[in-house]
Amino acid sequence: MNVQFNFDDESAVFEVLDDFFIAMLKRELSNSKEYLASAKAGSWLHEGDEKMYKRNIKACKALLDYYT
Repeated sequence: MNVQFNFDDESAVFEVLDDFFIAMLKRELSNSKEYLASAKAGSWLHEGDEKMYKRNIKACKALLDYYT
């Protein structure tokens, strides 16, 4: 797939990129929360993985707080 954008205004490009980044962060946050909850419910989550998901959720929240 090839996507190409042509903008005359550079600020519009950064606005679009910021929107994509924010959307990806929200998706990652949602997926991480969902996976962590389902894995804990099934009690098959490794302790190290749980820590990693918690740190990932915290990082996503911090970045979303900064960018929104």
